[in-house]
Amino acid sequence: MWGRSLGTWTAKYFADLSSSHLVGLKAMRLWSAAALLLLLLPALGPALLASAPCIDRSVSMYIVAVSNTPNGTVGSYSLLQARVTCPGSGHVYIETRPLTSLDTQASSRIAAMVAARVAGVDFYSCDYFVSIVSNASIVGGPSASGAVAVGLALALMGLRPNTSVVMTGMINVDGTIGPVGGLVEKLEAAKEAGAKLFLIPAGQLMYPRVVVERRQVGPMVIERSRVVYVNLSRYGEELGVEVREVSSIYDALRYFAGIAPPTPGNASLDRLIPAEQRRAMEGWASQLSMECSKNLKVFEDYRRSLPPRVVRALEPFYNSSVELLRRVEEVSDPYIAATYAYRALINATYLRLVAEAYREGVLDVVGNVTARVQGMLKRYREELRGAEPNNIYRLSVMLNVWSRVAEAESSLSELLNALRSGACSYSPSTCLYRAAVLYARAYSIEGWLELLDLGVRAPAVSMRGIEDVSKLLLDAASTEVSYAKVLSGEVGKGSGYIALAEEMLGKAVEARNTVERLAYALRALIYSSLSMHDMFTIEKGAAARALRGNALALLKRIASQGAFVAANYLYIKLGDEYMERGDVSTALYLYEEASFLASLYSMLITGGAPPPSAKPGTATPATQGAATVTHGVTITVVQTVRETHTETLVRTVTVTQRVVVTEASGVQQGVPLAVFTGVVAALAALWILSLAAVARR
Repeated sequence: MWGRSLGTWTAKYFADLSSSHLVGLKAMRLWSAAALLLLLLPALGPALLASAPCIDRSVSMYIVAVSNTPNGTVGSYSLLQARVTCPGSGHVYIETRPLTSLDTQASSRIAAMVAARVAGVDFYSCDYFVSIVSNASIVGGPSASGAVAVGLALALMGLRPNTSVVMTGMINVDGTIGPVGGLVEKLEAAKEAGAKLFLIPAGQLMYPRVVVERRQVGPMVIERSRVVYVNLSRYGEELGVEVREVSSIYDALRYFAGIAPPTPGNASLDRLIPAEQRRAMEGWASQLSMECSKNLKVFEDYRRSLPPRVVRALEPFYNSSVELLRRVEEVSDPYIAATYAYRALINATYLRLVAEAYREGVLDVVGNVTARVQGMLKRYREELRGAEPNNIYRLSVMLNVWSRVAEAESSLSELLNALRSGACSYSPSTCLYRAAVLYARAYSIEGWLELLDLGVRAPAVSMRGIEDVSKLLLDAASTEVSYAKVLSGEVGKGSGYIALAEEMLGKAVEARNTVERLAYALRALIYSSLSMHDMFTIEKGAAARALRGNALALLKRIASQGAFVAANYLYIKLGDEYMERGDVSTALYLYEEASFLASLYSMLITGGAPPPSAKPGTATPATQGAATVTHGVTITVVQTVRETHTETLVRTVTVTQRVVVTEASGVQQGVPLAVFTGVVAALAALWILSLAAVARR
């Protein structure tokens, strides 16, 4: 556009100049100078363009996957090429040959966003290209996304990977490496690819493998499946491959390029809480305790009219409520105090409902609770739809309220089904307890809504950014839920989290409110990740500790940018308590939620952290130059194929491939190509007009 405007201006100028008969000796000198400049521009062009702000870098590395064959599942390796070009628009392009059985677009986009965050680059300032070429039909999906994130991060930072390292694992939005299946087969494929070090997700060193045994009895073949736990470290030693666990992309980058992971700092969580949020959380404990005391008072008034056997059965719930209320007064942490009060409220509400059921009937009491909760949830939804998520703080509160509304609605639906099916008639105590949990859950949402009125200052966010992230997470959740279901069928082991993930995914698809959709999509991602841990992670303690460390680092990072998010702090503190009590599964759930939420806020905050520093001598910088060079490379791959007949035969096959590898250019600065072309076109037009003017003269 600039070039065209210049050409129009010069044409008008010299037309006027000709019409006023000013073309003379001075004008001829001007034409000669312009002609000389025009002749020099082809020589000056490359020098001008050599300084253009452009990046075009590629990184190639091997990845491993599993392939389905007539003889079962086997491991295979593929060539991954990760390329970045800047400037760009945040587009992610995927090529897989042959096509994978699961979509890799959403997981690759997550990988690109994580890579940009790690490299300290604005995601929308570059474009990303991912190519996966394999000799076999592989089971794709998110299992290679960890390696994709590493490749893109190295390309952005201009570093070369250690080609003796191969990894597998699913990249999560928080940068953690999630569990995957087929690790035994993938380890064998890593050996074939020439790996010396194989990286796997944390907690999967002991891998459960389903072994099918067949025995023929007469005309029938009897199959029996059993689970065998394989120590991948020992099996790797037998293959000559070292196996190590990684919990995040930072751990993986340390092995691939010697990049030191960031440290979370020494600031304690308690010191990060703003005073107004601390006072609000102290108010939660007080409010929940008052409601609990009211319910206990109702039960005490009715207790004398209850049968003695019922009073004895309810005594543990009464004592527990009293003990929890005592702890509320003793603990100094405001959220732990509120948690104790919440548990006490559940027990106290159950006591009140049982006492009322003896006077009014179970069905009427449960019906009254469901009607009251329906009114509460309707009011919460109306308040949420009228709220504006104009900064990270308000968005965090709204996301947590939407999540709690979703949980309460699920509990409400289950309780209504129990009423309709008659389950409350033959199991009244269970129905009453579920009603108590439902009421306490809905009542506690009130405290979260009050946080919206605090007016806490925090980094601003745009609705466009929230919409973009919600669509991204929705696509990623759909892919990961499908991946979890596929692996569940293959290993013959399920997880209750898969059903929860599908429920949240359905709510996200139907949601019309952007923040509501984002909350449900994020929860679907969390549940699908937890389902993978359920099926494949044996050492859940290791996975929980890794998630806690990642959540803490992210929390402190966004706090340094002026955005302390109370929910993340609460989940980490509560997870610590469950870890002390030995409930690792619940702690894993809480740390997962804290880490995923923190990564979401980090994605939405403008600006990125500076890239990690590489240790001297451990990484090779990408070649920098003025242009991209493409050349052919002949790669010789040695594969070991085992064939089983009456005896085991091992043969070695040498496969020669020709692979086109794109070598990187580096940073370029200066005049963009469009401007340079416009200048040349304008000066050419100037020269032609000058000749025409002279001819008319």
